[in-house]
Amino acid sequence: MTNKIKSNDSNLRLLEYLPKISLIAVALFITLLAVLHIIEPEFEPSKHLISEYELGRFGWLMSLAFFSLGIGVLSMVLSTWIYTKTKGSLIGKWIFLAISVALFGAGFFYPYIIPNTASKIHTLCGVIVIFAFPIAATLYYKGLTYSQTWIDSRKWILIATWIVWLGLITFFGSLIVFHPETANDKANMIVGWQNRFMMFTYSLWLMIVAVITILIKNRNK
Repeated sequence: MTNKIKSNDSNLRLLEYLPKISLIAVALFITLLAVLHIIEPEFEPSKHLISEYELGRFGWLMSLAFFSLGIGVLSMVLSTWIYTKTKGSLIGKWIFLAISVALFGAGFFYPYIIPNTASKIHTLCGVIVIFAFPIAATLYYKGLTYSQTWIDSRKWILIATWIVWLGLITFFGSLIVFHPETANDKANMIVGWQNRFMMFTYSLWLMIVAVITILIKNRNK
């Protein structure tokens, strides 16, 4: 009986720390990405996607950034698991788990210039993160705000979700506009800042959910 109580206490403490872990992990992703702009100036931000930092001298930092964001997504899902019980949010949970795995995959497999198995896996992981995140965020938003505990935070999560879609539309719209037909066209596409803006909107959504979760848990103590 004592062991069971200790186990329950440990689980409660872990749940209390998870949103903080998520917030710190996502903030670390943003910080590492900002640092890479300084220490790898050979990658022109307007023309290179963030993944390409993995090909530079400090590529391991970009991998660490992807791992950190993956931890941020996973911690967010686990910390809010009890609040999301609608069918849509359950689907959102599993999509977020897939996104977390994809982020780890993007960190393990590099986007090599000459196509190979690793670069193809990296591309697949990137596609999952880019296109699945807005869908997961929308489903999860509806599930969270269905809970009475989260109803007062509805406005903030709704705004964050709309910003996520803006991030995707900005980036994907740029790809359509530039529509590279040759390798030279691809090398000169001005989509780097849009890519960074998109990833920032995804990070912002995660941080807002993490902060609200922390406030809710503190209020319920």
